Amino acid sequence: MFDISFEGIGLTGTVTFLKGIGVTVANENHVGKLSAAQTVDVCDAEDVFYGVIGKVEEENDILALERHGMNEVSFTGTITPGYKELVADGAGGVKEPASAGTGRMFHIVEVNDGDKLLMLDLG
Repeated sequence: MFDISFEGIGLTGTVTFLKGIGVTVANENHVGKLSAAQTVDVCDAEDVFYGVIGKVEEENDILALERHGMNEVSFTGTITPGYKELVADGAGGVKEPASAGTGRMFHIVEVNDGDKLLMLDLG
């Protein structure tokens, strides 16, 4: 049986958490937030996200959260590569915040406007 671990799952920067009530495998590759102790949930619009949800194991009520490295995520609005302030867009991806100073800064290394995907460096 799997359990909570902050040591990763064979990958640097990947940690396991309990999954929030609404998290399913459909939320893999979506940004996630801490919603309670040792628990990650999906983000609402304008939430500051904690990482990118990797594998979700619904039967064990756990998930892997990417905290470091490069992750491809969806985005809304117009975003260009560079060092940008981001928040969750409420649909699993990211966007620039409605009000400056309410998000976190990240490096965006690539943007695919056609597919609305970007390569996010979580650090």
